[in-house]
Amino acid sequence: MHSIQIGNTTVPYDLIFTGRKKTIELTIGHNNRMTVKAPQGMTEDALTTNLFRRAKWIINNIDRMDEVIEYESNKEFISGEKYLLRGRRYRLKVNKGDEPALKFLKGKFHATIPVDVPEFEYKSYLQPLFLEYYHHKAEQVIDERVKRYLKYFDDEPSLIKIQDLKEKWGSCSKKNQLRFN
Repeated sequence: MHSIQIGNTTVPYDLIFTGRKKTIELTIGHNNRMTVKAPQGMTEDALTTNLFRRAKWIINNIDRMDEVIEYESNKEFISGEKYLLRGRRYRLKVNKGDEPALKFLKGKFHATIPVDVPEFEYKSYLQPLFLEYYHHKAEQVIDERVKRYLKYFDDEPSLIKIQDLKEKWGSCSKKNQLRFN
């Protein structure tokens, strides 16, 4: 096991050597454990220098992961709870109706749950609706952003895809495929 001391914080990490040419990849998992993928043959000094260059990013993202895990893990999907959208939290209002539905209007998430569903079952109806909503919203925002930044690059992406990457926010392959979490 490896670790790096950044200020008062000791950050343990798993080190994996890969066939990468020059760059390192940093991943912070839900357990606040960092994984470092480095080119085969990179010296320990070079690796440490790279990690210290990214120290602010490492600490910020460990702190953000703590916040997200604490805040988002115990949702009950009931009226009054707050849900993230583009970095801000918005309240949920649950109403009874015919078909399950979710929309965002006037600064609130509005959900419809069938009349006969008890409150303790809201999560099974609303969690998939939130995931679908976030997926659709991410497609819109990312498509817009990619188009805006295309003028700075020689090649267009061969693929732009939103998917559940589990431990990454995004990636770009050698074939110029962009994948976002």
